[in-house]
Amino acid sequence: MLWDRLHHRRLLRLYPELAPVGDLFSLIIPHVGIEQDAVKRCAVQMSDALEFISERGLVHLDIKPENILVFDWECHCIKLTDFGLTKVKGTVTRKCGTTSFMAPEMCKAAMSDGLAVDSSLDVWAFGVVIFSLLTGEMPWQEAILDDADYKSFVNWQNNFQMEKPPDSWRRIPIKLRRMFGDLLAIDHTERCHTTEVIKYIDVSWKRRKSTFSYKERR
Repeated sequence: MLWDRLHHRRLLRLYPELAPVGDLFSLIIPHVGIEQDAVKRCAVQMSDALEFISERGLVHLDIKPENILVFDWECHCIKLTDFGLTKVKGTVTRKCGTTSFMAPEMCKAAMSDGLAVDSSLDVWAFGVVIFSLLTGEMPWQEAILDDADYKSFVNWQNNFQMEKPPDSWRRIPIKLRRMFGDLLAIDHTERCHTTEVIKYIDVSWKRRKSTFSYKERR
């Protein structure tokens, strides 16, 4: 929990937990990302957190690096925060969250009668976060076909065996592309659980080993 509670008679005091490193976004080096092992540690811990809230019937709806607090420079301990948009599964809502991390069905919600939220929305955002951690870039600005980067991704996914990946995805090792295909399935009913990342822990997540050090950035 991000809050420690102290009871004193009828008084309830909340004390915020200090995250000395800051948020995960502050660690991302543009066009580089963060170290491979740190990305893997973040992915496993985020997966655990998202499975925890999903099992309790909740959808976070605003998964992004800015909402993940970091407690050490190597990312051995991170925590999900900011549950201000969290909703119970099945709740109908209009467009909700941070645009670049929204699933395509959420991007369309503003033009419809709304969307009944489920955990697949968090799975999508989780996949986008992992991509940004690995590359230091966003795969697209918005998951709509008017966005050229997203349209290229959709074309690739629809012809996964035949099409060459878009330029931004060529930085992702071949064995790892299948994981992203499952996390970022265009059809939300085909998206995997966040725990899918565990199957890929032993494969390489970056083409080249990073040479930077977080200590130099403190």
